[in-house]
Amino acid sequence: MIILLDALVGLLLGMCYELCKAFRHKIKKPALDWLSDFLFWMIALSVCVRLFLLTGDKQFRFYEFWGVCAGFVIYFLVISDFFVKISEKIADFFLFFFKIPFTILKYFAIMIKNGVLFLLSPMFRVMHFGKKRMASGMGKLKQTLRLMKRI
Repeated sequence: MIILLDALVGLLLGMCYELCKAFRHKIKKPALDWLSDFLFWMIALSVCVRLFLLTGDKQFRFYEFWGVCAGFVIYFLVISDFFVKISEKIADFFLFFFKIPFTILKYFAIMIKNGVLFLLSPMFRVMHFGKKRMASGMGKLKQTLRLMKRI
């Protein structure tokens, strides 16, 4: 019975991986590739460790690991082709509904950035003016030093 539960968890992990792959394919951001893989494997590892501890009386049993691997392989050999189409539809559905709040958040962040830059612009002008003054002052200092060398 425990091996069947492990195989079921392996199947579910395969489905979750396929879903992550569909989201990654739809969004197409380079930083998302390694981040989504890292998050998936950390979550999968925590799920497997939790499963192994619950079903194995807080002992790691090797056949449980093989059960999860068998479920993962069975998923990719039998169900994967069918679930790829479903996972793309699920990804489209979620991205459609999450596009609106993320667009609002993006414009809100742009407004905050522009407001901060507007408030800090006088300070930037003073700093820029100070650089010009300092550069012209350094030029005058160099001239004075050259004149003093001649004397």
